[in-house]
Amino acid sequence: MATEKSFFVTAAQLSQALGFSKTTIHRWQRTYPDFPVYRIAGNHFRYNLPEVIDWIRKTFGPKPARQQAPVAEPPAANDRL
Repeated sequence: MATEKSFFVTAAQLSQALGFSKTTIHRWQRTYPDFPVYRIAGNHFRYNLPEVIDWIRKTFGPKPARQQAPVAEPPAANDRL
């Protein structure tokens, strides 16, 4: 549940903060019954950013570490023609 220090954002603000599209946010809302979303007056939705971040970690796991491609070593000076 939301805490006193939490704040609520729109789908556009959430997608910008997290780097996902609004379509993805709405798909999660429809597909996952445990997705943290709050309905406000006028049938609008608001999202609690810390709750959504926790939900993403719980549902999809931690963000994988970015792997770097191996760097080829330069040829030795005596290998050059």
